[in-house]
Order: sequence, then C-alpha cells, then structure tokens
Amino acid sequence: MNLTNRLIWFLQISDLHLSIFHDWERVTELKEFCELTLDTIKPVAVLASGDLTDAKKKDGIGSTQYEGEWLAYHNVLTSGKVSEKTKWLDIRGNHDSFDVNNLDSPKNFYRKYSEQGQSHPRSYIYKVTNHVGMSLNMIAVDACLDPGPKRPFNFIGNLDENEILQLQSLANNSKDPIVWFGHYPTSCIFTSGSKTVRSIIGENPMSIVYLCGHLHTLGGLVPQMYTMQSEGFAELELADWKDGRTFRLLAFDKGSFSFIDIRHGQWPIILVTNPKIPWLTIRNMETEEDQKANIKYIRILAFSIDPIKHVSVQIDKEYKWRNCSNVEGSPLFITEWDYNTYSSGLHTLHVRVEDIQGRKHEINHPFSLDNSKPALKLFSQWPLNVYFPDVLLMMFVIASLANLLPLLVYRFVSKCTKCKWFLSQTNA
Repeated sequence: MNLTNRLIWFLQISDLHLSIFHDWERVTELKEFCELTLDTIKPVAVLASGDLTDAKKKDGIGSTQYEGEWLAYHNVLTSGKVSEKTKWLDIRGNHDSFDVNNLDSPKNFYRKYSEQGQSHPRSYIYKVTNHVGMSLNMIAVDACLDPGPKRPFNFIGNLDENEILQLQSLANNSKDPIVWFGHYPTSCIFTSGSKTVRSIIGENPMSIVYLCGHLHTLGGLVPQMYTMQSEGFAELELADWKDGRTFRLLAFDKGSFSFIDIRHGQWPIILVTNPKIPWLTIRNMETEEDQKANIKYIRILAFSIDPIKHVSVQIDKEYKWRNCSNVEGSPLFITEWDYNTYSSGLHTLHVRVEDIQGRKHEINHPFSLDNSKPALKLFSQWPLNVYFPDVLLMMFVIASLANLLPLLVYRFVSKCTKCKWFLSQTNA
C-alpha cells in the first residue's frame, strides 16, 4: 500500500498589508516565509487570499494605490524564487482595489506585479497535483468592486450574475476535489439573482472548503473563525499576516481534509491528518483503500527547519507514549493503533515532535470515530454565517429611525403643549 499517493498539502496566507509607511517587518518576515518556510514545507501551492498591499496613506485615513508597495510584494516573490518552489496563487482584496477605476486602470498594479494578475485579472481556476498525479482544483473568487472606491466603502464585495455563472461553470468542469478561496467571506459578498456564492459552492459535490480572510479575526475577538455552512462545506477565515504573522497549513489525505493555523517562526509544525477533526464533516471522498488506511494508522505531518528526531503520540490520558515511524522521503509519520478502543465519544490525541536541534512542539487534537462532535463556539461562527449586506441595511434603518425619533417626539410634545394651551384659554 502506497501511504503517500493520496496525500497533498498546501498553504494559505492572507491580509499581508505590505506598507511603505508602517511596519516594514511585514515585508522582511514575508521574505523569510518565502525562503525558509517554503523550502521546509514544500507545499504544492500557496493561496494568497487578498489585501496583498495596504494602500493606505500615511495618516491611516486616506487610501490610494502605491506602486512601491506592489514592488515590495513583487520583489519578495522574485528574490525568494517562489515560482521555482511552488505555485503562488494570489487574488485581490478590497485594499488592492482602493481607487482603481477599472481592471485596465494604470492604478491596477495587481495586473502588473502579482503572480496571477496578468493571466487572471479576476476569478480563475488552477489545478495542482502531487508526485503521483493526485489533483485538487483551486478556484479563486474575486469579489472586489468594479470600479473600486476609496476606503471605507468596499467592505462588502459583489459578484454579478455573469460572474456567478462563470464560477459555476468553472466548478462544474471539475472532476477533482475543489478548494475555493477568496478575500471576502461569503457573508460579505453581495450577489444579484437567485444564486449566491454559498449555493454554487454547496451544490457542487466536489467542494471541500472555502478559505478567506478580510475580517482580521474581528480585531482578535475571534481568533478561530470557522464554521460548517448549511450548504455542506467548511468556511475558514484566516488571521492576518499584517499583525498576527499567521499562515495556514492544509492537507487532503486519503479523502480526509485537515488544517492548522500557525504563527510564523514556530517550529516544528504539526498537522494530524488522521484521525479526523470531529466537527469538520466534509463530503465523503474516501475510497475503499482510503478507509482501510485511515482505520489502520494514525497519520501526522511534521516539519522543521532541521530533521525531525522523533514523533510520539498519546491518546487521552494513557500512560504510554507511542513512537511514530517516518514514511521515507516524506514528512508523513504513522503508527498503528487499536481504533476499536476509541470507537465511541470524543477523544484527544496528544502529539509531541522534536527535531535534532532540540526544538519541541506539542499539540492536542480532538477526534471521534462515531461522528460525535464538539460544539463550535457561536461567536466563532456568526461572522461567517450572517449576511452582512442585510446587517448593514438593518443598521441603516435603525440609525435612520434613531435620527427621526427625537424629531417625532419633539413634534408630539409640541402639539400636546399647544393643545394644553388652547384648552386652558378655552376654559378661561
């Protein structure tokens, strides 16, 4: 049995906000990411989900496109030889379209300096494959307004009916699992017509997940913004690179999807691909061979800037830690386990990894084999589940009524006062 023939892993990074005025370390640490991190993890793709540049004036209030910020982005990718290591799939965010009148505008530096802008000015699809030809389709969703207004007027994205149909067509032509990604969460994309972004993602049986950014974890209030949409796919917002220096490692392994969010500079990196994350109930894409492998082995991806010394696991509060063996030529570590012992309820897999330089990291991975699910925190889901265009409309109505209410009260009180005066004069 080939243990890695149906294994593929990739990265997501979002909200870089490279600025010529503030925090140049965003640029220098992105260079480290493109060199050291990519050389170590060797992903098949990096999904850069928008707000590549900051496009804010020095005062932090006004907005315009600065070519210097785009040159910084381009130079990091070029000096890091990103195109020789992986496929860098970038897409615009709302900051990348500030003050851009149209796609052909000289201010649309995305077309000139990004990896995908020349070939794909808006949404596109790209197929990535592993070493034996297993494929995933990545569909990039560009919902930026056209023309692009100055800040703060493009918090909500938009897709017209033609763009929705185009995305639907891209997805319908896919026979491989689909990873969707874009800058705006689906909750922040206005669509005209009967179809929505959620509906076209959900109705395609090959859809796994929609990856996004934009909300910056609501200023740190929601550090893990994840949900399972009712349409049947996962939606995962990623914390920003701008302040949090966060990126995401994702894997599709033997029909199972898994991910973990990582702080730049943290080593070793650990991702459990089996057993599965209990709440992440994506559509079943396991073959019979996959199911046998997934039952037999605990499977873990481990990466570090120096060779891994050992990987060990413990389930629940067992006394004994079990060592995992490396699948030669890969970052995959496996160990057999007695899965029947854990056939019901929620359990926790503890994983320890150490490299030869003594760097250590440990994670706790909840799992279940009987579809038991931990409850996701409501606050971690609602920003992705609500529909912000309706929320903003409701806020506008409430604000309008709040402004009118004092006038109505004043008018009512004034009339009552006049009536009292009239009655007093009549009685006199």
